[in-house]
Amino acid sequence: MIDADFPCMVVPKLSKQHGIDAARKVLPLCTINRVACYDGVEALRAYKRKFNELTKAFAETPEHTWASNGADAFRYMSLVCMEKSAVKDAVRKAEPIIKPPEYTLDKLWKDREGSGHRYEKLRM
Repeated sequence: MIDADFPCMVVPKLSKQHGIDAARKVLPLCTINRVACYDGVEALRAYKRKFNELTKAFAETPEHTWASNGADAFRYMSLVCMEKSAVKDAVRKAEPIIKPPEYTLDKLWKDREGSGHRYEKLRM
């Protein structure tokens, strides 16, 4: 990678969950070539946690399968990208998927006062 003049960086030793969280933030910002990256995308799809039938819960760490190498590579790349300020700014500026309502309690109370609902008249 260094011989090919790709920027390289030592990734800090973090838990796998930190890398998974970084990958979840970086993935929406990626443009993926459907043909060239088919195997990598399939590895990300197959990367999962093992389900324990006895405790009815998922394991803390992902299951080690054929998908681990490709998913781990993307996880490490995501950690490096999260260190770069451009990705941090893009993640920070991204619009939230669910926008909070633009109501205040005062506005809701005012709208409710003039409604004339039956339950308002029954209060003691």
